[in-house]
Amino acid sequence: MKRKECANCGVQNMKRGVVFKDGILCASCFEKMAGKRVSLLGLKESMEYMRTRIADLSSPDYKGVVCPKCGSVHVELVGNHRKGFSFGKAAGGAFLAGGVGLLAGFAGKKNGTQFFCDTCHKTFKIK
Repeated sequence: MKRKECANCGVQNMKRGVVFKDGILCASCFEKMAGKRVSLLGLKESMEYMRTRIADLSSPDYKGVVCPKCGSVHVELVGNHRKGFSFGKAAGGAFLAGGVGLLAGFAGKKNGTQFFCDTCHKTFKIK
């Protein structure tokens, strides 16, 4: 059985840690480097960290987002996208609430935040 040891501080047999390509970080080291708590990581986010290197956390390019294709932290924000005006919602809003209900056409959810990876040139969304 392989022992768990933090690559930063050397703590052994920790209860919680984050696995990277090149080692494991204990919860306190991960929180210091990434600014996130280990107990709040979901499965998808944990899988993204498994593709990255520990050194990438201290990179000035790290923004908390990892490319899902290549695992690079060199990503740029392209933009936040919101769905446009919906005539169906406006008509329904006008029917239910009158003239003020026309504003319901602008109601909608965010379509996601789009990023561009500088390493593999893939564009991806995070919802």
